[in-house]
Amino acid sequence: MADLKNPEFSAVGIDINIRAAEMHLLVNDVPVFDPSEPFGGSAEIDTGIRLNGAFRKGRNTLSVMVRMLPDGEYGMEPFFRIDLGYWEFLSFPSSFDGRPMSVRMQVKLVTPEAGGTAVQVMSSNVETQPLMGANEPARVSEDADGWVLYRFDVNVEVDLPEMAWMNGEILQDTPEMRRSLVQAMREVHSAMAVGAGAARPYLEGFTSRNATALGAPADVYYEHSVATIIDDPDSKILPFDVTDAELRLFGNGRLATFVPLPHRFADQENEGWLTTMYLYYWKDGNGQWRVIH
Repeated sequence: MADLKNPEFSAVGIDINIRAAEMHLLVNDVPVFDPSEPFGGSAEIDTGIRLNGAFRKGRNTLSVMVRMLPDGEYGMEPFFRIDLGYWEFLSFPSSFDGRPMSVRMQVKLVTPEAGGTAVQVMSSNVETQPLMGANEPARVSEDADGWVLYRFDVNVEVDLPEMAWMNGEILQDTPEMRRSLVQAMREVHSAMAVGAGAARPYLEGFTSRNATALGAPADVYYEHSVATIIDDPDSKILPFDVTDAELRLFGNGRLATFVPLPHRFADQENEGWLTTMYLYYWKDGNGQWRVIH
């Protein structure tokens, strides 16, 4: 039997079912999806996602923001569910197939018996797996736009690598910080415009950590997960432009980027189809900007 503590044989991931609702999912305060657009919408999405690179061995914090869309165009009943756990890497299970998972969480929109405005009601079930344990998800806050934040901690014993950015500087939004961040991001962007070979030195830490989290050689990971985007002959990198973008801090203040994310590639035949590289930036002990790893 494969040693599931080895990330080469273990997939940490999440199943998602969402309809007439939107969500933002963050692991250790780092967005899993594009932070400029919520995941979901009026239709129903049922999928499973592998997230080895988003986790580290030990304690991790998951933040789930959910907003229901009761007036969605398809007239569906709003619903949201996630199952979090791990499974054998070389198996490809269907989402919500009944396999063991560590956390099951769902949110419904319920109208009080006395009438009035419908409210989100969350239920959860924690079923500790041998290499993963968690506490119960808790409701943290709600804003005026209907977004409700839930949060819970997960302890992972799969041998996933540490995250160097967690030892980075706490960033402050100052004119100098913005200037230096833009310069660093522009350098990376210019290298990607040249090609994957030119970009590799800037993405070395990013590549090495993600490859280790998947139990793969760094060269193989870069070739199949990074270079295929940068060197795709059917796409072109869009000009670097953060003029109207919003500076956002993630990673509990240690990561920065501009939203919308600027490292984007457009399909040559359909410029409405974009591929975005989810790169966040941190400062090391020498005050140098580094790509997340």
